[in-house]
Amino acid sequence: MQHQVDHYSLEVFLGKGSYASVYQGKCIKTLDKVAIKIVKFDSYDDLTESFQSDRFVALPDSSTKYVYRFIETKFVQQEIKILLQMKEHPNIIKFHKAYQCQNYIFFIMELAEGKTLETIVETEKKIFKVSKAESVCRQLCEAVMHCHKSGIAHRDIKLENIIYDESTETIKLIDFGLSIFVKIGGLSYDFCGTPHFNSPEVTLTRPHYPQIADIWSVGVCIYTILCGKLPFNAEHFADLCNLLRHSEPKYPAHIPDHVVNLLKGFLNKDPSKRISLEEALKVKWM
Repeated sequence: MQHQVDHYSLEVFLGKGSYASVYQGKCIKTLDKVAIKIVKFDSYDDLTESFQSDRFVALPDSSTKYVYRFIETKFVQQEIKILLQMKEHPNIIKFHKAYQCQNYIFFIMELAEGKTLETIVETEKKIFKVSKAESVCRQLCEAVMHCHKSGIAHRDIKLENIIYDESTETIKLIDFGLSIFVKIGGLSYDFCGTPHFNSPEVTLTRPHYPQIADIWSVGVCIYTILCGKLPFNAEHFADLCNLLRHSEPKYPAHIPDHVVNLLKGFLNKDPSKRISLEEALKVKWM
């Protein structure tokens, strides 16, 4: 049986995250390919009343036969608000529309070409040359800076959430499931994200500025694609915390000194001294 959500068909299973599954789909009218992310929400009655937008459509309960069990999450409503308000950017995955059927939300998104950086670096064991890493760094900084200027902190920047198209050498930042709206100077007390990519202040559960914590995560990503390994890596969480407190990353000899200095700026354990994204974009790699 082929499953359908309004004018979109679900065709190929792409993967499953912590609280959602993603399929490749197709618009029945235009035949355009899309990505469809499916999430279960706690209360669909409350959800319907929360959003007034031509990009959020409540469907009749009988409009889809697609049924699947998902982990309920409090971040779904926040993600919808963020996607509805996020302005388009070439390095951020494009959101088209969301549908609600009962307590399931179907996100219709751009289908990005390419592979995740996690697949390229960790599975295929590829290391980026300095010139290609510079391009990734620049695009990622611009994408995250766009989020921050929109009042949004991503909070889960990692290789798995960056899609890289090798043919065009472009990236797409994806998955805003843990993102939040932030005010300038607003502190957060949440621990969330992925420990190996989290900043020390997040991992060690200190009050922190989410935008500045995002910058650390950018640095972890760039370090990893250049070096083929994480800057701080431990099997057990307690050991990871110990590394973040007392150790510094090692930088391979093939990385130019000025790029090492940039990485040290990203990975400064003192948030007040961490490099800004604007400053990072001014650095010339070559």
